[in-house]
Amino acid sequence: TDLHETDVLPQCNENSAEVCFLEATRSNPKLSGAWYDLGKAFLDLKRFEPAISAFRSAIIAQPAFAPAILALGQAALHVKDLATAEDGFSRLRKLQPNNDKAYLGLAMVYRKRRDFPTARACFVRARMLLGNLVGIENLKHRRCPD
Repeated sequence: TDLHETDVLPQCNENSAEVCFLEATRSNPKLSGAWYDLGKAFLDLKRFEPAISAFRSAIIAQPAFAPAILALGQAALHVKDLATAEDGFSRLRKLQPNNDKAYLGLAMVYRKRRDFPTARACFVRARMLLGNLVGIENLKHRRCPD
């Protein structure tokens, strides 16, 4: 017989999305997409710590999952976990060297650490990747760290 979504998870509705995601990921922890979606749902609820945990699980299941790596860095910034944020944005930059969001994230990390020259260098790199070159000629001499 054909199984339908309502047969498998009849309790799922807009009020119980968290329960459904937890059930799906509990049944198969390798479901990186479900872990990622759970993290996004937690972000929508402004529950950053569980979101970080879900994004970490998504990355464990699929180490090169760029959207989860980016989301991990962004969520970590919200809770001022600068080490996790830097790790996430650095991993994303290594995975996708021309990802402007990785450089923007690193810039935010360095800014929060009050390392303004390095933050500026990362912002400049992001602007260059975005094609926004107005007024940055005098700033290009410094590099965002590798």
